[in-house]
Amino acid sequence: MTTISRLPEVRSLSQILPSGTEGGKEFARIVDLLLFYAANRNGNSVNLFSDRAGDYYGLDSVLENPLRKDRTTGYQYKFFPSPLSASHRAEITASLKKAIQNQKSLKLKRWILVTPDDLTESATRKDGGDVSWFASLKASLGAKFEVEHWGHRKLQALFIDTPRLCLYYYPEIVNGGIAQRKNFVEVRKIYDNNIIDANSRIEFIGMSVYKPEATHGVPIEDIYIPVSVLPYLDSGISLKTARTNPLSLLAPGARHVILGDPGSGKSTLLKFLLMVGQSERLQGRYQASTDCRLPLLVTLRKYGDELKNNKNLPLLDYICQTIQADLSIADADKEFVQYYLEAGQAIVLFDGMDELPDSSFKQLVRDRISSFLNAYPLATAIITSRIVGYSPAFGFNQNRFTHHQVAPLLIKEIECFVRDWYTARVENRQAREANISDLLRILQNPNATAIRTLSENPLLLTIVALVHRIDAVLPDERVVLYQKCTETLLNTWHVWKYKAGEDLSRRGRIERTNRRRIETLALYMHRKSGETKTVSRAILPEMEVLSILTEDILRHDDVLDIEEAKDVAADFLNFIKQKAGLLIEVGNSAYSFIHLTFQEYLAATALSVSLEMDGVKNLWEALSLHIFDPRWHEVIRLLIAGLKSDESQAYIVEQILKIEKSSANLHTAVLLGGLLIDSVKSAEQSAVEITAILFKYLNDSTSKEVGSNIVTLLQTLSTKYVSEWNDAFVQVWQSELRLRREMLLLVIGMGLPDQRWHFLTEPKHLPVRSDELQTFSLLLGSENLTSSIERSLKLRLNAYHQSLAQASRRDRYGNFTSYVGQIVFTLCGPILRQKYWLDLQIGVFLTMGGPFQDLYYNATLFSLGTSAPTSPLKEAQRNAVRNYLSYSDPKSRRISSSQAHRRNSREHLNALHKKIRLSVEELKAALQINVESKRKEQLDKSEIEHKSLRTLRESDNLSEISIHDFVRETAKELSEDSSRPIINFTQKWASVVNNHNLITRYLNFLTDILKLEPVGLWKQALQSKLMPSSLSRLPYFNNFNLSELMSNFENQIFTEADILEASSYHLYDVWLYYFDGYTNPDDSPIKSLILTTDSINHPILKAVKEIRSVAIFSPAKQEIPILLNLGVQS
Repeated sequence: MTTISRLPEVRSLSQILPSGTEGGKEFARIVDLLLFYAANRNGNSVNLFSDRAGDYYGLDSVLENPLRKDRTTGYQYKFFPSPLSASHRAEITASLKKAIQNQKSLKLKRWILVTPDDLTESATRKDGGDVSWFASLKASLGAKFEVEHWGHRKLQALFIDTPRLCLYYYPEIVNGGIAQRKNFVEVRKIYDNNIIDANSRIEFIGMSVYKPEATHGVPIEDIYIPVSVLPYLDSGISLKTARTNPLSLLAPGARHVILGDPGSGKSTLLKFLLMVGQSERLQGRYQASTDCRLPLLVTLRKYGDELKNNKNLPLLDYICQTIQADLSIADADKEFVQYYLEAGQAIVLFDGMDELPDSSFKQLVRDRISSFLNAYPLATAIITSRIVGYSPAFGFNQNRFTHHQVAPLLIKEIECFVRDWYTARVENRQAREANISDLLRILQNPNATAIRTLSENPLLLTIVALVHRIDAVLPDERVVLYQKCTETLLNTWHVWKYKAGEDLSRRGRIERTNRRRIETLALYMHRKSGETKTVSRAILPEMEVLSILTEDILRHDDVLDIEEAKDVAADFLNFIKQKAGLLIEVGNSAYSFIHLTFQEYLAATALSVSLEMDGVKNLWEALSLHIFDPRWHEVIRLLIAGLKSDESQAYIVEQILKIEKSSANLHTAVLLGGLLIDSVKSAEQSAVEITAILFKYLNDSTSKEVGSNIVTLLQTLSTKYVSEWNDAFVQVWQSELRLRREMLLLVIGMGLPDQRWHFLTEPKHLPVRSDELQTFSLLLGSENLTSSIERSLKLRLNAYHQSLAQASRRDRYGNFTSYVGQIVFTLCGPILRQKYWLDLQIGVFLTMGGPFQDLYYNATLFSLGTSAPTSPLKEAQRNAVRNYLSYSDPKSRRISSSQAHRRNSREHLNALHKKIRLSVEELKAALQINVESKRKEQLDKSEIEHKSLRTLRESDNLSEISIHDFVRETAKELSEDSSRPIINFTQKWASVVNNHNLITRYLNFLTDILKLEPVGLWKQALQSKLMPSSLSRLPYFNNFNLSELMSNFENQIFTEADILEASSYHLYDVWLYYFDGYTNPDDSPIKSLILTTDSINHPILKAVKEIRSVAIFSPAKQEIPILLNLGVQS
């Protein structure tokens, strides 16, 4: 591909691309690609910055020469047309200033401004033409590096050296380019149509059973529910909130890995993403936009098969061959695919990393994918894998690839699927609505936990819907549900094996045979999985699966020849994985059950069939071997629930109760609780006894996981067996004093109605130390402490306070937490509460930067959100919030930042520090917060600095981003004109409190530093009781509090706590003034309070009045916002 010898005049990118933000983003992507390919040609590397880093450094990318580290070139992109406006010049100047400020770390040799147009020189412009203005920048700003500009002509030269990118944007300057691009457009139309035709229908396993209309797939736009994704952690534990719409993963250059269990919807999600940019029907249904990028789907299992024969097959060649063969598009050659890839106009979807043969293949393919994407930096990539089969050894770098886990379906998504399912399956409106209503009724039943659990998985939800469609009912008992699901899938044998009209008289026998074979395999696999430490689906090599099936066929069927038995086994395995879907292929010729539920259920029925005929005693003898093994509990529960004889059930339950009484084993207690949830009749007859047993294990610390199961069981049983639960609770409360703390935490955490427990469980009835009683009252009570705080608790509260103070000066999340963390001190008594709050303010006050501005900003948002109608204070707060938002905006041009101005500001701030430092030191001494730390019983400093504080320091971008969004959105709404209604702040805050991601980090810190045990129950109680009451516990600056405070002073009935609160208002007034909440010092919204308290001779109040006077009446107050702005940016 070559360019023509004489280049025609072509439009600049400012004329080609859309104006505004979208055009600016595409311009940045184009320049990124031009620089990337130019660097590759010259053996250099280019570092493309994120938006945030770009804002900080004044750069969008940096070119580095590996041989000359001192020859770094920085690039700043501005999508500004020529001539430049005054505001455009200001932004360019600001970017260059940032680069100059960071020169020490950047070590720039050149700074290059890239715009879409060449600069022009206007003789008539008063402030000079763009060329002369830009030429003067280096000298005027004192830059120590070269300052250059690249415009249209330089970009054209780069385009010429990057032929495929040039063909995309400027085909007229490529030889034959117009004709070639026209051909690509025609091929693309065929490609889009064929992609949609090949992937537009969803096929369902087992759909052919009994219902002829179910043999055909359903159009994806009629039934697909796009699964959302959750963040995935290294531990494999995914956060339960912060769901992400998968459409947001398609940003240019994004790199993602999506992990999930079998049937969770990974492959169907990729099909959806493959088509959504081209399908108008999908876009209409899912509020998506047209996407002109080329979507490519790579099935990695098939690529692995090709690599077995040709290990050097490049990924790009395989993609092209697949398109040509599978979609029958001969013209979709490498040039066609690279045309989109090199232009950053491609989305590449890699499906099934786990299905590659072995770890060496996975490493090979991982490296091939990484190299492929390195060559095309702006191609979007998503890789899917089952969780089992994905390992760090061959996984993708988590710094470059964001890892997600497919989220379980929410009830609203399940309901949507059910409606769509029956709409696609049943034509008769009346019958359709009846089926929908019945299935939704079952799925919405909180006691139908088995069905709900299955329904959170898209594939298993399909099976549940299929069972309901066939039987017009779903069984309440889960053992019957699993039976129906299994039978439904196995019964597809008849349609698969026999043609229509053939003799089906042997149907019953065949069903029993198939059932026996899969049960034998399930029992064997569960025994194999029992050799591991965790409950999981077993994975068996294909040869081992065939060996088990062959042995079973020879033993039970009329087959004597081993070769024939092998053929029958292979035939059955083929059916199980291709049609019934009970087994899935994992990796290279290895198999697992689609879900652990089916492995456990079929293992249970296998045991039942083989042992019950020998009598229940023999059955119990076999079960007793696994009674203490939690990996077998589900099998045992399903087996007992499936026994047809009540007497047999009663005998086994009785034996387990005997063992529990004699050995007092936590695992047997959990097993008995499970049988009660399963509604086993004999367990129900002992409901009070079993529930009481569970209560007795609340403080068992032998197993964190099993302890969590105890709590979950008690929570479930509290709604299913209300009377029995209450009786057991009273019985244990009265007889087991040692359990009262745990039982109280349990009922608080569960949020049970007070009448079910409150008459018994006042904290004063707890057999614990007095400091523990005070802790209960402080955190979970509703009234101030009436006695002095115990020394040990006071020390822990001081440590908590000091940790919050340090966190407040660390970052915005820590600062936000330090304000919200004041809820712990609410019931300490008014004086101590105000002391802690005032001491925190003093700690950030001297900084005058980020910590100072953020603490009062956070307090202002909460004060505004919970305050009454308009008042002078409220108006000042609104003004300050508006100005805070403006000052903290990096693009704000309200504040000058010249070197001289900045130097004057720093000098003023230093002078202010010197003036108020003595007052601050006197103030902190007067507060006497840390007197205890001088005593022998002090908490060691390392304890304050240990893991409790590190919990708040741990990187948690999700929490910080979420809090930032909450604060930012709230501030914008609260700062609006007072004539507009205030948002429902309480509801907005509740969404934060209920967000597990945001609150867990704080609760971990709180339980650790206050030494709250048992941690799990305390967290649950705090989440249920303390956090929802946080709005009533926080310190506020509002008109109601101010009026009450004024009244106390005017009537001479003020207290020490009132003086401390008035002191806080004086310091807060400085923040209001500095952020222009009001502009005239004599117009302070707390002027009356200031005047009323002037005559009071109190050391703390005198100190804060001095601080306020120095800060507000300083002659250079106008300089301070400059430093505040610098604090935000740094």
